[in-house]
Amino acid sequence: MPLNKHDKLSEMIARHEGFRKYPYKCPAGKWTVGYGHNIEDNGISEKVASTLLKIDIGIAIKEVYNIIPKLYDYAIPRQHALIDLMFNIGMPAFLTFKKMIKAIKEEDWEKASAELKDSKYYRQTRSRSKEIYKILKTGEHNV
Repeated sequence: MPLNKHDKLSEMIARHEGFRKYPYKCPAGKWTVGYGHNIEDNGISEKVASTLLKIDIGIAIKEVYNIIPKLYDYAIPRQHALIDLMFNIGMPAFLTFKKMIKAIKEEDWEKASAELKDSKYYRQTRSRSKEIYKILKTGEHNV
């Protein structure tokens, strides 16, 4: 099988740039990530953003499942609400919702939604948190 004419070029540039997981300032002072991708001037494409979204959703699903092993027993809208919450705030912040998590594990959706509503997150994120609150409470999308 013939090599793509750019395989060697990609290998060379990747070796020269080195991989950086987190954004950094390159010698020219530009925010850069990965293998020298200048995000300051070039941003990212919607295709790349969609790929990252899928990857990050997969991570959020695993994180919620690790905390709430019965996740897949719940109504799909509730699964979505919990995954959206994890995606938005991340594991450390999600774990601070101890009473909500306990209520979810007990399938006490009234209490779980009330715990979410009684939070700084709810007050700060308005429409997103209100939608998650309603879904947790009712088990339905578009309520």
